[in-house]
Amino acid sequence: MSEFRLVDQFDGMIGPSQLLALVDQAAPWLARHPLTLRPGRPATVSSGPDGWRHVLRRAADMIGKEPTTTEDRDDYLAFCLACHHATVATYVPTDVDAKIRGVLWARGDRDVVRRRWALVKDAMTWDVHAVSTRVVDTEFGPVSGHNGEWFGCQGGALGAALRTGDTELAHEVGDSIAAELDREVAAFTAAAKDYRSDGWDLIRLAWILTHNVGDLDQGISFWPEEAPAYQPWRDRFHRLAHENGGAWNKAFLRAKAVYQTVSAEGHRHYPLRQVKALRRDVGLLLPLGPCFEVWGAAVATNKALSVDDRAEVLAALLAGIAKVAGQVGYHRAIHGLAEATSGGIDTLAKRLPKGVQAGLKDALLRQHLGMAPSSFLSSIAKKAREALKAS
Repeated sequence: MSEFRLVDQFDGMIGPSQLLALVDQAAPWLARHPLTLRPGRPATVSSGPDGWRHVLRRAADMIGKEPTTTEDRDDYLAFCLACHHATVATYVPTDVDAKIRGVLWARGDRDVVRRRWALVKDAMTWDVHAVSTRVVDTEFGPVSGHNGEWFGCQGGALGAALRTGDTELAHEVGDSIAAELDREVAAFTAAAKDYRSDGWDLIRLAWILTHNVGDLDQGISFWPEEAPAYQPWRDRFHRLAHENGGAWNKAFLRAKAVYQTVSAEGHRHYPLRQVKALRRDVGLLLPLGPCFEVWGAAVATNKALSVDDRAEVLAALLAGIAKVAGQVGYHRAIHGLAEATSGGIDTLAKRLPKGVQAGLKDALLRQHLGMAPSSFLSSIAKKAREALKAS
């Protein structure tokens, strides 16, 4: 994808070639996936678990083309959805949130809105495992932050249905939102009841649910204020982890209480964004924290990285420890990196400047280097269960 010629804009927004270049920078491993192209425009090839791959490949047809029809803009929405799906769980997501949640729903008649809702329904079926390690596989299906991204889009679709007076579509979208909320609550409730587990699924699901309803709030934020037709839907779906927390049997308030025990880990990982080597392989995608031991071991052993690359990752983790207050995920990552590196952490430390090496003397880091993953997980799971019980 990186060979595409850059153009400035598409209908006043970032152009397809620029977006493709950003996807290529965030996830260069995508280009190595073999694919037999489907015939058709981006908006007509989006169905199925790998529909996003076909949309990305067909987007070449949009480059240098000025949009003249609503179908052209449908293609652009499909393309933005595919870019978002491909990169939102990478180190450098493409910034199209506002477009897919609001901007691209702001105009168009009923037929246009229905076509675009069909694209969102396709996106909701795309394979998340291919592009994210932030997935919890449950008896109710996979639950991940991607579901929240589509909540934001569903909010946009619901607002557009109301804007065009399409009551039938509004109820269809509303039923879709409610069904997904039900599914995620069922997964969280099952994890909360299973005290035989190690607690990791409970923590991750709490994190995901809290962020997902926040994404739904973001989609709703594009709706006009004080418009009577929107208010019943806002009452139903808005601020479920806040003042509207009584809905869904307070499940989202309970999830938020658990998430707050690890909320310091919810930062944007800017220190790791600077390490371009981490983008080379899908096996280096960052999971949800703070249990980063397995990821640290992957950094130590992944063949896409050189010893110098691993040292650069170590330096970024040390910088993050110094800058991001309260988080311990980077400490756990260094634990995994040290355990899996031949010769131990000193093998990498000697490649760092003296001033950076000094970070390895941090007292809390030394404590974590000596703490087994099972002990660490036990300690955070205990806090999560206590928060759940108190909620």
